[in-house]
Amino acid sequence: MVVPSKYTNQLTNGFLPLRILILAAKKELTQVCKQGNVTIDDVFRYYSPVFRGRNKDKSKEVGLRKFYSENNYEKLKNESLITEMLQLANFWRYLDVGVLPDNDINYVVSEEAKKQIHCLNCYPNDFWKYAKCFLLTK
Repeated sequence: MVVPSKYTNQLTNGFLPLRILILAAKKELTQVCKQGNVTIDDVFRYYSPVFRGRNKDKSKEVGLRKFYSENNYEKLKNESLITEMLQLANFWRYLDVGVLPDNDINYVVSEEAKKQIHCLNCYPNDFWKYAKCFLLTK
């Protein structure tokens, strides 16, 4: 698993062991999710179509645990997993709460788009979010 870039300087300089850096990234993801009113499970759920799309997987969807545990947890060992999940969590935090991420990303969402997203949030399911997440990580 690759650690987000903001932690890699500490890793390459030998300040902190990799395990501590991964825990720090997980803690940051948890914090961003909490601020954005989404759960980590939601972020994993929104990220699963990204994996499926990249692998051209058209099979029937399965539960999160089964999906991520296939092939000896291969999907969780993906190099860009934490970074892209943080991007997704920051995006949803921005849409729900209006807080921009700490890094150099600056989202531009028009007022019309915000109105449409507000209407979609009232929809009884979250299927529309999967497409948004896939486009964000492309």
